Amino acid sequence: MIRLLTAFLLLGTALIEAQYGRGTILGTVTDSSGAVVPGVKVTAKSLATNEIREFITDDSGNYQFNALLSGRYNIEASGGQFKTAAANDVELRVNTQARVDIVMQLGVVSETVSVKSIVPQLQTNTAAMGTVIDNRTMIELPLNARNFYDLVALTPGAVKVRGGSSVMDERSAEIGGVRNTSTNATLDGVDFSVANINNPAIALSLDALEEFKVQTNFMDASYGYGAAGIEMVSKRGSNRLHGVLYDYVRNREFQAGPFFRPARGTPRFTYNQFGGNAGGKIRKDKTFFFGNYEARRRRTGTIQLGLTPTPAMKSGDFSAVPNKPTVVIRDPNNNRTPFPNNQIPRARFNSISTALLQFFPDPNVPLSGNLNYITTPPDRERRDQFTVRIDHRVSDRGQLFGRWSFADDGLVDASYRVGKGVIRPDRSQNAALGYTHTFGGNLISESRLGITKAYLARVSDGDRYSKNYAAELGLKNLAPIPGDYTEPSVNFPDWNPGAGRASSGFAGYGLRIVQNNIYYRAAETLTYIRGKHAMKFGGDVNRLMVGYDQGSNQNGIFNFQNGFYTDESFADYLLGMPSSATGGLGSISPSFGGVAKYSIGTRFQGFFQDDWKVTDRLTLNIGARYEVFQTWRGRLANFDLGTNRQLLAGTTQYYEPGVGLVNANTTVLPERPIAADKNNFLPRLGVAYRASAKTVIRAGTGIFSLLNTGGATLNAMQSTVPFFVQGTVINLPNQTPRLLTELFPTAAELAGSVGSNNDLRRRDGYMYSYNLNVQHQLKASTLLEVGYMGNTGHKQVGSILVNQPRLPANGANPEAFSVRQPFPKALPGFSQTANYQWSNYNAAFIRVEQRVWHGLSMVSAYTYGKVIDSGGAGQNMYNRRPERGLADNDIRHNFIAGLVGELPVGRGRAIDLRNPAADFILGGWQFNTIVNFRTGAPFSVSTTGDLARVGSGSQRPNSTGTKAVKLDPRTTGLIGLERSAYSTPALGTFGNTARSTQPGFGVNQWDASLSKSFPVRWLGEISRLQLRFEWFNVFNHTQFFNPIGTQNAVTFGRVTGAADPRILQIAGRLQW
Repeated sequence: MIRLLTAFLLLGTALIEAQYGRGTILGTVTDSSGAVVPGVKVTAKSLATNEIREFITDDSGNYQFNALLSGRYNIEASGGQFKTAAANDVELRVNTQARVDIVMQLGVVSETVSVKSIVPQLQTNTAAMGTVIDNRTMIELPLNARNFYDLVALTPGAVKVRGGSSVMDERSAEIGGVRNTSTNATLDGVDFSVANINNPAIALSLDALEEFKVQTNFMDASYGYGAAGIEMVSKRGSNRLHGVLYDYVRNREFQAGPFFRPARGTPRFTYNQFGGNAGGKIRKDKTFFFGNYEARRRRTGTIQLGLTPTPAMKSGDFSAVPNKPTVVIRDPNNNRTPFPNNQIPRARFNSISTALLQFFPDPNVPLSGNLNYITTPPDRERRDQFTVRIDHRVSDRGQLFGRWSFADDGLVDASYRVGKGVIRPDRSQNAALGYTHTFGGNLISESRLGITKAYLARVSDGDRYSKNYAAELGLKNLAPIPGDYTEPSVNFPDWNPGAGRASSGFAGYGLRIVQNNIYYRAAETLTYIRGKHAMKFGGDVNRLMVGYDQGSNQNGIFNFQNGFYTDESFADYLLGMPSSATGGLGSISPSFGGVAKYSIGTRFQGFFQDDWKVTDRLTLNIGARYEVFQTWRGRLANFDLGTNRQLLAGTTQYYEPGVGLVNANTTVLPERPIAADKNNFLPRLGVAYRASAKTVIRAGTGIFSLLNTGGATLNAMQSTVPFFVQGTVINLPNQTPRLLTELFPTAAELAGSVGSNNDLRRRDGYMYSYNLNVQHQLKASTLLEVGYMGNTGHKQVGSILVNQPRLPANGANPEAFSVRQPFPKALPGFSQTANYQWSNYNAAFIRVEQRVWHGLSMVSAYTYGKVIDSGGAGQNMYNRRPERGLADNDIRHNFIAGLVGELPVGRGRAIDLRNPAADFILGGWQFNTIVNFRTGAPFSVSTTGDLARVGSGSQRPNSTGTKAVKLDPRTTGLIGLERSAYSTPALGTFGNTARSTQPGFGVNQWDASLSKSFPVRWLGEISRLQLRFEWFNVFNHTQFFNPIGTQNAVTFGRVTGAADPRILQIAGRLQW
């Protein structure tokens, strides 16, 4: 059976990692005079599993062991008239090259000369850039939520960000100016990402990981599907039984008071993260096992600050509107004359508005600035995951492993009321099967099979089954089904009860989103070493199946703006006059059966890589890669703006809004609507030059693909007419509005029921990357790296406006959208998913790495960088020049350092304590810290209410000439920016403020821990119980979130939130 499986794996075709999470030990064997010694046998023996690999040195005395598992090895050289030379306890890290040069002495082979092995950190034979985070760093550093993604930031140019998916928000980083969606992640050589957003499928437990490497800027040709990467290796068993049990606890009593704490008490806070693992042998030197389980339970009272309408306003009395003492409420049905006494008669209230008033809370604190409401609903979190792995030595030349990781998460982002909050279930799993075979010392085959399944959703936290709220309210033609039910969402520019991490606005969540993802992967790589060349060949096939049930808005979403009908958004609401409304109307017929169907695409790639050792000092990394994506097929459709038709892929039918389905008697759209880009040839060139025994100069350049194979691309073709009709109504202030009680029209009545399409001829995105750096070994265990890195991205995917109306001749009395837009029958906000965006990143960096020395280890990096890009859809599709500017991820200065150090007090340390009692209390402590100082990223100030009267675009204010600066909210009444720098544009005009001009708040974060270990003799010699005290934000520095950036809202500039205050976490770890 094993032979059959082995044969099958050897025939497999490829995935992305050539080394599959492994590394290389190489070096040169010389005699005592410095002459090279060819023809001697070099062996590498794993200390964990006793696996032995052999290599015969070439004519230049060189040896090279490729595809070794990370870990510790003994290296021996023997043969000829020389004594056996041994370098013991050599540490090899994931995807690195450890150079071990061996000097042999004349004598008898049976004699062994052992040397202390201190492997330089210099990467002498590769230009690949990256940082390895080892197990000691992962386990010992204080990490909030123990998320390994926090440690990605220890790499120069890397910043952890909140991801594009609200479900997978803990698994996103931007590395070296590369978007988080263009960063790939692998685990044990198997692609570990969810394709539509490129986040890892599972936030894997730290205790399930051996180590990981962050790849940045330049990688050889065996790496693809992104311009940066995170390469993880799971833990595995060994001949020795080992394991851990742990529990991390924190609660409200351990936490400092938050900056925005309520007057009465502190919000609830409980947190518990616990788990354990074990690994060992099933059969000595042959078969090994490892298993890990981890759980997290959390309840956190989130402080949500808001501004809600007063009871008088809800009764129609606007004589005293908070922060609007001069507002005049006008009657849109009486030539905009003011309502008497600023009061709207109850008889004029819309019945749906009246029914929803019960969901508008009264103010509960005195008006302070722009706030009169505070609530602290508890977010809830339940996470469970496990990983199991089996390793088996099939023979002296073959290794087989299998791994399965599974996670079941349930998160609730609470809001001011149940029904407005969001439940975010996430059930993901990833399995890998791999076989490595050595055909002699110079030919190695590595095969992998993998599968990933990910179910992700966002649904209301209310009763989603028993009551059809939309139907009871009298909303027509909406299509919620049991499981979708929720109240509609009602939104205003000024009024908001506070959102936390849930949805903003009042009443209910309004929608439901579900994704199902299944990916199959197969991979093969061959490594062949001949003379001065170490060559790799390989490729991969990835089968992607993605299903979106993102019909959305099945219960309705209503938006109200100032300056439309009564001049006050809440008064418009009472009259039932929205500025816009969106509702999910379902499929046009039962035969189309909703939207939760899989679309299928396939990625293919092949590569060649040659590491050519030109001389003993100079190595060239030469490679080429080819990638192609066989684009999606399935139940898809794409809108043709020229004919105003929704074309159905692979059929003879099209849908015409207002007409219905039409048979064209010929196929109107290919089965795979988007044409494949077959021009993805990606060369790579790297240079590594050993200037001296302690200095290496390295440079690299290459082209990397920025494939985006899901997300907006698929959603626009799956969750659309006729599979799901989303009705959008946009009212103009000078036209009779469609009232809430008149919503929603049928699909047949909607002239424009499709809001986006895809550019079917678009190119795949790509990036030019380039770097120059110098590595210098300061001392045996300290590496200094100084360098420059940059990249330029082209044709990156994004959404662009294609049907925006021109500005009106008179902003106070604008013409209809249809007479001002290129395609009169389509929606004014119609957008297209296209590859058009450009970016440029340049950075200088310094990195210092201290491996364990007298109990101290450290990783630190400082980056000075700048990112500019062409922006997104923007405010004006006819003039995109103002969109080019600083990118949203432009972090000018970023310093981060992680330090793990044993304090020099205790038995056997510098300050040796002989007294057992003193040693028990004062000795054996360890201090660990991670610090991060970085400047804030810029953000864009916007306006609300469609002041330009174009029905679309992210509109911005005017700049007044006053410098845009950030302010200290503690001294300005919680105002975080200079409001006088901006002014409101005239109606019918665009503001002249450019994108990303407002500086945001930075980060000043110190986390620290103290730990002490106590021996547990009855469990074994190396067993210990560790007690830990961890402080996050140890100096309790208030880290403000960016202020509200809507210039014409009364809350403009207000800071309403901050990151966590100081938190103490206590933990215990029993290790054996």
